[in-house]
Amino acid sequence: MKIGKSLIFIAIIAFFFAGCKNVSEDVVGTWNFQTFDNKPQGTITWTFKDDGTLIRIATNDDGIKFDSCNYAVDKSLLKTQITISNSRDLPGYSEINGLFRIDKFKDDILVMTRIRLGDDSEGGAYLRCEMNRKN
Repeated sequence: MKIGKSLIFIAIIAFFFAGCKNVSEDVVGTWNFQTFDNKPQGTITWTFKDDGTLIRIATNDDGIKFDSCNYAVDKSLLKTQITISNSRDLPGYSEINGLFRIDKFKDDILVMTRIRLGDDSEGGAYLRCEMNRKN
């Protein structure tokens, strides 16, 4: 009986780890940030580079503005988080420093929520980011 329970437990653990994504590698690329207004898709793009650099590019009537900052992926057994640092404001958009919880990461969809600001406070931290991978 103990062997049967052990095998079931091992199978569950193996299934769990087989389904886990390597977020550090899979997040690399360019993503269209969903603005939830009348701006066209691609107005804001986020590019995660494999060296830990994150580049946000905002395109508007005044031209192109960009923000170069850093990110780090922290993956534990039960949760995956991304910490963003050294970000600055873009016209019409604030800086994005802080700790983000990965809510959904499947295929070409990334949804994350900022749960802590860059100064480690939680008040006013909420920022929902929904992105589609740019082709």
